[in-house]
Amino acid sequence: SEVNLFPPMKMYWNLIFPHLLHFIEITGLIMMTLTEAIVIEQIVQKTIGECILRMNLTEEKTDLHHILHVQCIHLHLYTRKVV
Repeated sequence: SEVNLFPPMKMYWNLIFPHLLHFIEITGLIMMTLTEAIVIEQIVQKTIGECILRMNLTEEKTDLHHILHVQCIHLHLYTRKVV
């Protein structure tokens, strides 16, 4: 029988997945509306970097969900300003 070494992973994936789709959607929007690839990369790297940094500091799934949600909102606001 298959042994799952990381039982929390599915739980975390279920929390992260909707935000991941949201992030990809917004990133696509940025790429369509901006011509500067450097700007796109900076935005994406900054957001991913902040997410990973903060995720490492927290264990609570509610905190993780909140952090990712806040990141999406920040990215939304940033794209609105740029566009």
